[in-house]
Amino acid sequence: MNNRTSSIRMHRSLSDSLPEYKAPEDFTIRTLQPGEEEEWIRMKNEAFGEEGGKPWTIDNFHATFTREPYCDYKRIFVALKGDYMVATASAWEARYGGKAVGLIHWVGTDPKYRGHGLGYAISLRALKELVARGYADAYLNTALWREPAVRLYKRLGFRITPKTEDT
Repeated sequence: MNNRTSSIRMHRSLSDSLPEYKAPEDFTIRTLQPGEEEEWIRMKNEAFGEEGGKPWTIDNFHATFTREPYCDYKRIFVALKGDYMVATASAWEARYGGKAVGLIHWVGTDPKYRGHGLGYAISLRALKELVARGYADAYLNTALWREPAVRLYKRLGFRITPKTEDT
């Protein structure tokens, strides 16, 4: 198995208590607003640019977010330094095991702003949104080679879980 491309799934029960949420000093975390899609795409491309993938476009954004039946901008969180968007995480939905579950989706931070606790804070904010929406479980998908991300998710209570046939 190629460690660079191997994906893993992680799970966390949302019945377990979550740590208190607080935005890191000098940053604001809020939901994405309509009209900010291009800025979100710029930030997402910065956050994942070193992976060498094809840059996202507005079509990718709409295919992933706004065309889904549960689309709601209140599920997409962004961190800002002043007016500059620097990180994101989404409180999305997926179907695993034949049921709707919460999905932490597209967590990323502009490399210039890593090390400020933004990944933890924005992921925690997204988890709190999943709890508020009544989900019992949260999942996410990542890769083993993203060791800092895996460590972050473990700090948030996620554990690696096997993928099943229907997911």
